[in-house]
Amino acid sequence: MATTALRRIEITAGTPPGGGQDRAARALAAAIDELNGARVTVTNVVGRGGGVAWESLGDRPGSGELISISSPTMLTNHLHDRGEPGPDDVTHLAILCIEPLLFAVPRSSPVSNAGELVAALAGDPSEVPVSIATALGNVNHMALAAVAAHAGSGMPPVTAFPSAAAAIDAAISNAGLAVVSAASALDAVIGGELQALAASSTARVGPPLDEVPTWTELGVECAHATWRGVAGPPGLAADTVHAWEDVLAAAVATDTWQRAAERHAWVPWFLVGDAAIEFVETETASIRASLHGLGMVDG
Repeated sequence: MATTALRRIEITAGTPPGGGQDRAARALAAAIDELNGARVTVTNVVGRGGGVAWESLGDRPGSGELISISSPTMLTNHLHDRGEPGPDDVTHLAILCIEPLLFAVPRSSPVSNAGELVAALAGDPSEVPVSIATALGNVNHMALAAVAAHAGSGMPPVTAFPSAAAAIDAAISNAGLAVVSAASALDAVIGGELQALAASSTARVGPPLDEVPTWTELGVECAHATWRGVAGPPGLAADTVHAWEDVLAAAVATDTWQRAAERHAWVPWFLVGDAAIEFVETETASIRASLHGLGMVDG
C-alpha cells in the first residue's frame, strides 16, 4: 500500500484544532503530503480525551485509508472504564514522539517556582486549583499526584478540559496550576501569560524551555510524559500494516516533520512493529500500577 495508491487518507484527532493530538495529526498530514502529494485530510473527532476518535476506528475495520493519533489516554480511559476503546481494539502502527509535561501558573499566581508549589500543596491543597487536559486519571493527573505525594498532601481539586488550550485559559482565569504538555503551554510561556515551574520529563525540554528544571532534578519522583502514536482500525491486513510502517518511517524523516518536532518541543521516539506494540504493553502495565497505587483502579 503505497500512499500514491490511496484515493484518500484520513487522519482523525481526538482533540480540537490546536490540541495535542491535532498538532501531531496535522504535522503528520503535511509530512505525508511532502512525500508524494497524497491527499490527506485531518478530521477532529472530539470527546473523551480521544475515546470518540478511537471508537470510530471500529466502524471501519480493515480500512487502510484511516488512521488516528493515539496517546496514553487510550490506555487510561480503558483502565478506568472497560467500555472505552483500549489497546486491543485498534491496530498499533507506530509511536511518533514523546511530549514532556509542564507545570505552569499564570504570572498573577503567588507561586513563582517549583518549591513554592510543593509548599502550597503541603499547606492546603484545596487552595491550588488544577486544570489538566484531557481526561481525569491520565498521565497529567498521575504527574500531579506524584508531586502531591512528594509534598505529603492530598490531591488538590482537579478539572479536566477537552483541550490543553481550555485548561490553560482556566488556569489563567483562576490563578491556578495547569498541567499540560510542554508543546501546549509553549506559546503562553513565550507570551508571558504563564510561568513554567517544572517539567515532568526524563530530561530538560529544549529551547526556549531549557532553563525549566525537571521534577527529577529537584528531587521529586515525577517523570510522567505523554506520547503521540498512530493507530489504525482493527483487522488491518499484514501487508497494509507493513506499508503504513514504511510510510510513517519516511514521514518522520521529512523536513516538515522535523521542523514540527522542534517547534513543539517533541522528543524523537519512533517505534514500529513489535517495538511499538511492546511499548504500549509496557506503558499499560506501568500506568495500571500507578493508578492502582493511587486507588483509582483495581490491580
